[in-house]
Amino acid sequence: MAASGTRDELTEFYRELALLTRSDLPLPESIAAIASGCRSRHFRSVLDRIAEEVGRGIPLSTALGPHERYFPAFHQVLIRNGERASALPEALHEVAEVARRGRALGLDFREIMAYPLATTWFAVTVLLLMMRLYLPGFGQDIQALLEAPLPPFSALLFGLAEQVNRYWPAVLTAYLVLLVGVAWLFSELRDARRLLQRLLGVLPGMRGVVSCLDLARVCGVSAVLLRRGTPLPEVFAISAGMAQDPGLALRLDSLRQQCEAGRSLRESADTAGLPASLALSLRHIREADLPDELEAMREHYTQRAEATARRVGIVWQIGAILAMGLVAGAVILAMFMPMIELYRRMSAN
Repeated sequence: MAASGTRDELTEFYRELALLTRSDLPLPESIAAIASGCRSRHFRSVLDRIAEEVGRGIPLSTALGPHERYFPAFHQVLIRNGERASALPEALHEVAEVARRGRALGLDFREIMAYPLATTWFAVTVLLLMMRLYLPGFGQDIQALLEAPLPPFSALLFGLAEQVNRYWPAVLTAYLVLLVGVAWLFSELRDARRLLQRLLGVLPGMRGVVSCLDLARVCGVSAVLLRRGTPLPEVFAISAGMAQDPGLALRLDSLRQQCEAGRSLRESADTAGLPASLALSLRHIREADLPDELEAMREHYTQRAEATARRVGIVWQIGAILAMGLVAGAVILAMFMPMIELYRRMSAN
C-alpha cells in the first residue's frame, strides 16, 4: 500500500476528479491537472501515465489496473461499474469515501499502541542512562562504605549496571535497532502495516478489535459494490480478497462458490459460518435492501471496534504506568537498601 501522504492524496484525487468530471471537463486533462498538484513525485508520475492512457481512449478503470499499489482492485471494480452505468462522478465519490474510511480505520491501530509504547520507551531510556552514568559509581561507593556484601536485590541491580557498562556498544546497538524497528513498525510501509496488524491480532484484548474492523471494512465495501450493481459472487470474491482474517476470507470465498453454484443467499449464509449478526442479515434481508443493511452493519461493527479499542487502550495505559512505577520503585528500593543497612549498623554502634 502507498505511504501515508500518498494515501491522503489518493483520497483527494478521487474527490477532485469526481468534481471535475461532474462539471463535464475532459477526463485526461482533469487527471493531469490533479497530478500537477501532487506532493509525491512517484504518484504524480503514475497519474501522468494514466492521463496519457485515458487520452488514447483507454477506460479509466483499465488504466488504473497496472498500478494496484495505489489503486486496489475493488476501487477499479467500483469505477468500472460507474463507467458502465454512465455514472463515473458518483462512482469516484463513493471510492473516495471508501478510501477515507479505510484510512481512518488504519490509524486506529497506532493510536491504541502509541501511549503504552511511548511510556515503555521513556522508562527503558531513563533506566539505561542511570545504569550507564550513575549506578556503577554509586554501587562502588556504597560497597566501600558498607564494607560487607550488598543485599541480594541491590547486588543484582548494580551487577546489571556493570554488565551494561561492560557491553555498552552492544547494548546501545540493540537499543537503537529496537527503536528503529518500532519506528518501522509504525510506518506506512505495506509490510510494516501487515506485521503490525498480525501483532495486534494476538495481543491481549485486540483480537475483537481487529475482527470488528475487518468486518466493518468488508460490509462497507460490499454495500458500495452492490449499489453499483456488482454481481454477488464478484462482491464476495472482492470482499474475501480484502479480509485480513484468513478465516473470514475463507467464509466469504465459500459464499462466493455457493452463489456461483446457484444457491440462494439465504441458503449460502446458513452454511458459510459467518458471524451470527451478519449471517442473520444475509438470511432475512431482501437482496434489494442488502446494501442498506450492510451499511448499517458496517456502522455497527465500527462502533463496536471503537468501544473495544477505547477499553483496551485504557487498560494498556494503566498497565504501562504501573509497569513504569514498579520499575522505578524497584530501582529506588535497590539503591536505598544498602543505605538502610548502613544506617542500622551505625545506629547499633
